[in-house]
Amino acid sequence: MRFALDSNILLYAEGVNDAARRRAAQNLLFSLRGLDVVVPVQVLAEVYAVLRRKSRRSAGDARSAIQAWTDIFGPTPTTNVAFEQALALAAATSMQIFDAIIVTSAYEAGCEILLSEDMQHGFEWQSVTIINPFAPEPHPLLVAAIGAPH
Repeated sequence: MRFALDSNILLYAEGVNDAARRRAAQNLLFSLRGLDVVVPVQVLAEVYAVLRRKSRRSAGDARSAIQAWTDIFGPTPTTNVAFEQALALAAATSMQIFDAIIVTSAYEAGCEILLSEDMQHGFEWQSVTIINPFAPEPHPLLVAAIGAPH
């Protein structure tokens, strides 16, 4: 099973927000070690922007953080096809275009699960299911893949 990560997972792990979310994200990422996980390039751009704006990290520090995540999890690009699909997905639903790009990039990369706290938990598009790993009741697909998140 292949996973994709949304920006909030990486940002929480970076310490953006509170200590409890940081621990939860780090535990989740630890649970994913050794599994097939990718990060859409759109996510990496969002993480960079938030690290610069909200965390006030220098460009070099933000870039180093992005490089560290791409060393751990393979980045997956936004292709023209994924972008066209994202436009259609955003037009057909209430999804923001940037979230739609993440979903379609995850699909194009062969992901079955997109882990995101911000997107609609349980939403399915093509073969991708969006799962909030921090939901009070863990999604059955996530439990089957990694067990109950801690």
